[in-house]
Amino acid sequence: EKISYSDCELLICDDDGENCKKQDNNNDGTKAKSCPRCGEVDFSSVSFYFNDQKVTDAAQVPAVQDSWKKVPDYGLCSDSTETKECPALAGKDPVCVKFSFTMKIEGEAMTDPSKPDQKTPYRWENAKLQIRDCLAKGATCADIAAKMPKEQTGDTGTEKISYSDCELLICDDDGENCEKMESGCRFPDLIPRGYKTSEGEVDGEKYATYMCYPPFVMTPNMYSFKGYMEKEGKTPKEAYMTIAYTAGCYAGTAYIPKCMEPGKAGHCGIPPYIENGKAVEFMMKEEKDGKEDKEDKDDKEDKEDQKDKVEANDSSVSEDEMKFMWEMMPWGAKYECYEGYEMYKTMKDDMGWCRKDGSFEIPRCEQKDSFTSLEFRLLPGGEKKLIDRESGKAFGGIVQSRMVKASGTPMGEWEYACNDGFNDYAAGAICRTQGFMAGAKIQMTKRMSGSKAVQADAFGWTYFSCKYDDVLPQSMWCEATRYKDAMKEMKMKAKCFDFDRMAVKCFKSATFNVGVELISSKRVVVCQVKMEKKGMPMKLDNATLKVKWMLDDKEEEMESTFKKRKGFIIKTRDLNKKEYQCMRCMVQMGDMIVGKSEETCKKQ
Repeated sequence: EKISYSDCELLICDDDGENCKKQDNNNDGTKAKSCPRCGEVDFSSVSFYFNDQKVTDAAQVPAVQDSWKKVPDYGLCSDSTETKECPALAGKDPVCVKFSFTMKIEGEAMTDPSKPDQKTPYRWENAKLQIRDCLAKGATCADIAAKMPKEQTGDTGTEKISYSDCELLICDDDGENCEKMESGCRFPDLIPRGYKTSEGEVDGEKYATYMCYPPFVMTPNMYSFKGYMEKEGKTPKEAYMTIAYTAGCYAGTAYIPKCMEPGKAGHCGIPPYIENGKAVEFMMKEEKDGKEDKEDKDDKEDKEDQKDKVEANDSSVSEDEMKFMWEMMPWGAKYECYEGYEMYKTMKDDMGWCRKDGSFEIPRCEQKDSFTSLEFRLLPGGEKKLIDRESGKAFGGIVQSRMVKASGTPMGEWEYACNDGFNDYAAGAICRTQGFMAGAKIQMTKRMSGSKAVQADAFGWTYFSCKYDDVLPQSMWCEATRYKDAMKEMKMKAKCFDFDRMAVKCFKSATFNVGVELISSKRVVVCQVKMEKKGMPMKLDNATLKVKWMLDDKEEEMESTFKKRKGFIIKTRDLNKKEYQCMRCMVQMGDMIVGKSEETCKKQ
């Protein structure tokens, strides 16, 4: 349900809340200001579009109704101009104004009564809205536009309204002798969910920069962004680098970026600048979509989902703005640090990227003299099952860490970490430093620890956790506390014992690991398949898995059987009938190859 308000009466009462009187003068004893108040929509110069085609035949254009010219809560200026007392919301020193906008009104019409679900889009362009009113001193076109209705109920249902080409005139106390506001644009210190960081002027043009309060997403103003591209001949990449977080001024109107809720903005507002560094290249959504003839199915679903969220939660965002956010906003960027600074990299090196929930992962830069990073190692102890048989490398065990300088020089001894507050995402962050893709926390075992007890001062960190499963330990989305600080603040609640040491198990894949091995004997050749998810074996069946037999890198049709514990089996005598030097097998799930064996040759 939508609610609108009018005919306000404000009474000023004594300290007991009684003896209330209408406020009919200012606090200084002077009479409250009054201004002419009226509004009207002029359709004399409109263009009508039906199904995106301009209608040139006047007989086919809908007749303009008198009710369309009316502005809610205002009388028609063409009938009479009523002078009214300025409301308290106009502030202590209000001004009489005239302002106008060019309006675009969009809706959908049913053309066939037998098919009520099939509707055709229409729009009116160049309707002129003119209003005389009383506003707070210093109000701008942007302030007015933010309060204007963005939709209305028309003859065919709900219509969306967008505004442009604002002109604001400041009038004398009688509401006459109006002149264009000389002060030009005013950039507010605060915007919804954000704040101004700087203000300046370049080549006579005013600008301001803004930031959003976390976790809100900075969205460039569509009109200033496109205008800058057209005027300066810039690409979306170049425009985003220059004015993504910037408000501009044109014809007395301030065009200010928006701070939107993450997940509803259609992008993540990945920053062109980071602390002590900057972006050197952006990866744009239009390039990502253009690389394939067909859009990725997940991407399509994301777009529809984002569209639904925006429409449901932010009626001020038009269809044009949604299209703009999807087509011209970046999904990733490469960064570099300024000279004298070192980078805390992401799992994709110097690259940052957007997540589906509207957050982003970016590198950070710190002075080389004070730069420190964490180095990790895994101690499996006697748990041989946590050591890869082929490489001898540990993929699990007790975690130890130490600080190192930018040069790689250790700054102290290896330390254990306490598993209080530890989560799987943090385990994954540690595993990625060891060359794996994912990880999970596990309970430390006696085999890992051996018989040697651990002293309390051997603990370096505690309460290590991360919010996402695509980060490294020193990401802004991870947090940890030095053990000594936790003990000082929380006393025995933070106490860790020998069996509380942090331990992890690492995986090559973030989803599941697949092992494929070719085993041969005199009677059979087996393509052995083993799959596990987070260390847990997965049941296999030949309904989801298929095998390809490759002889000298050419696929060969061969009759095989499937056994759950072994895999795919062919008879050696059938294989001996083929001419080949080397062979291997490939296993696929649907159309995706999930694993392949090493090549085995006859000589072996």
